Amino acid sequence: MKDLNLEKYLETFLDTYVPKDMPYLLAISGGIDSTALLYAVASVSKDRRPHVVHIDHGWREASHMEKEELGKKVALLNIPFHSFRLQKSSQGVNLEEWSRMQRIRCFSELGKTIGTTIILLAHHADDQLEVVLKRMLEGSSIINFRGMRVIEEREGLVLMRPFLSFRKKELLQYLEKKNISFFDDPTNRDPKFLRARFRTQLLPSLRESFGKEFEESVLRVSEEALLLEEWVQQSLTENFAIGCSEGLSFATSKQPFPPAFLLHYLVDMLRKKCGLPAPSRSQVSEAAAHFLEPRSGSRSFPVGEGIILVEHNWIGVFAKRLEPLAQFFCDQDQGVANLSCWEIVWKDSIIKESVMHTWTDLFQGKSVSIYIPKQPFTISPSSDRLLKTVKGKAPSPTSFRSFVPAIIQQDQLVADFLTGYSLKLPSQSPCYEVTIRFK
Repeated sequence: MKDLNLEKYLETFLDTYVPKDMPYLLAISGGIDSTALLYAVASVSKDRRPHVVHIDHGWREASHMEKEELGKKVALLNIPFHSFRLQKSSQGVNLEEWSRMQRIRCFSELGKTIGTTIILLAHHADDQLEVVLKRMLEGSSIINFRGMRVIEEREGLVLMRPFLSFRKKELLQYLEKKNISFFDDPTNRDPKFLRARFRTQLLPSLRESFGKEFEESVLRVSEEALLLEEWVQQSLTENFAIGCSEGLSFATSKQPFPPAFLLHYLVDMLRKKCGLPAPSRSQVSEAAAHFLEPRSGSRSFPVGEGIILVEHNWIGVFAKRLEPLAQFFCDQDQGVANLSCWEIVWKDSIIKESVMHTWTDLFQGKSVSIYIPKQPFTISPSSDRLLKTVKGKAPSPTSFRSFVPAIIQQDQLVADFLTGYSLKLPSQSPCYEVTIRFK
C-alpha cells in the first residue's frame, strides 16, 4: 500500500467502493488532510460526481472568511460546493461530541438532497492513533481498540476513509509537492479541547518516553483488534442462535458452555439492535454470569427505557420496559382489559382451527388468539405448579413468566400465551375467544 502514490491509491479505492454513476460527498474543512483529499479527488475523479460539503462550526471569527475562500478553490475545480453553519450548542453538553452529531446530521440532509449515502472523510493514521489511545485510556472494550474502520455505516450514511493508512506527514508532502495551500485551524492547539491536549501534551510526552516507535505499536494493536472483532462476529453466530424483530432481540446458546468472553459482546450487540444505551459494566458481568449458571433462575436488568432478561443459556433485550402482571378476574361474555403492556379482548365464539404461536409472535406486535371453555376465568402469570400439569406446550424462556398473561379456570391452567398451550376443546363447541396483543 505504501509504495502506491496517494492519487493512484485513491483512484483504486474509488473504483472498488464507489459506483461511477453515483454522486458522493467530500467532507472538507480546508486543513491539511481534507485539502489533500479534495485535490486528490479532483485529480482522479474524471467522470465521477463528487460534491464538497463544508461545516462551519462558528467557533472562530475567521471561519466565515475561510468558508468563502474554500468555496472559491472548489469552484476552480468544477466541483459543487455546499456549506452549513452550525448554531451554538446548548450549555452543559460536550462541544466536540455535539459538533460530531451535528456534522452527521448535515451530511445526511445533503445526501438525501443529491441522492447519495456515501461520504469520504479525510481521517488518517495519526487520527487513528489518537482514537485508539483515547479508547484505551477510557477503558473501552478491547474490540473498540480497532479505532475507526475504513468503511462503516452510521445513521444511514456510508462513511469512507481512504487515507486511514497514510500518515499526516505523507498528506503534507503531497500538498507541498503540488504547492497547494491549506488552512491552519488554531483550535487544533486549544487546550480546552481534548483532541488538542492529545496532540500538544500527551503525544509529545509519550514520544519522549517511549520513542516514535510507540505510535506504530499502538496502530498494530488497532489492526489486531480489528481481526479480533472479525473473530468475535463469526464466533457469535457459531455459538448462539440470534433473533431480532422490532423492539426485541434475543439469543439462545447452541453450546452447553459457550465462551464467557463472547457474552459481553453478545449483550452489546443485542442492546444496540434495540437502540438501548450501554448497560453498566457490573450489569453486563452479572448478566454474563447468570447466563452461564445452570441453576441461576431468571434476572432482569433495567437499561434506559428497556430491559434485559437473562436465564441459563438464554438472553432477551426489550426496547420497552416490561411490568409484572397482577391478577384480573373476568365473569362477562365479552370485554377488553388493558394489563401492563398487554391488550386482552375476549368474546363469545365457536371453536375454529387453532394455530400454535410462539412467544416471539407476541412481542412482534401480532394479535394471538386462544380458545377457552365458556366460563369465568382469571388472567394472571402462569407458575411452575400450573405448567407441570399440562402437556403440549412449546419451550419458552421462563424469564417472561411474570410478565405474560395466562388463563386459569377453577385453579387449572387452560391457556398460556407464552408457551402457546391451550386446552383442547371439541370442534364447533361454544367457547370464549381470547386475543392478546403487545402494545
